[in-house]
Amino acid sequence: GGVVRPGLERALAALEPGQPVTLAPLPEAARPGTVQRTTLVSAQPAVTLMAAALDYLYRYPFGCTEQRISTARAAVAARRLDQSLMPRAMAARVDQDVAATLAWIGKATTGDGLVAFWPGSRGYVALTSWSVLLMVEARTAGLPVDAALLDRQVQALKRALRSDAGVFVDAQTERSW
Repeated sequence: GGVVRPGLERALAALEPGQPVTLAPLPEAARPGTVQRTTLVSAQPAVTLMAAALDYLYRYPFGCTEQRISTARAAVAARRLDQSLMPRAMAARVDQDVAATLAWIGKATTGDGLVAFWPGSRGYVALTSWSVLLMVEARTAGLPVDAALLDRQVQALKRALRSDAGVFVDAQTERSW
């Protein structure tokens, strides 16, 4: 046989009283221990969609600062909302993942306090704003945040408000951030 790649399938179904919901069978027999199925049931359809979106963010295969911040912000929001919305394995690692993202941000912060997509590259005002939002949300959720790094980024954003800052890709949009 050919090489089988790991996969993930999601199915959303509305439960109706007295009506069974049947999951599609696997296309072929699976080896023992290679298939895992989980079910999330809620009376609120938005809860299942939110849980699926959070899971998608956690599995997102790219890892620049922007994607890391997006994932961490979603995790902090879900943590603050209700840990029961997250699968158990995910809930157990949220704090560690947010801490790893905050550490990454420290490495991706340039000498002028702006945050870059990758450590060692150019910093951006909009990405710095996104980073500050994450740090404030994490701190509000009771997670540890490097206060000096947060202050450095806030100061960089304040400097960016000056008309002669010269740090914008798109001054109008980035100033609004």
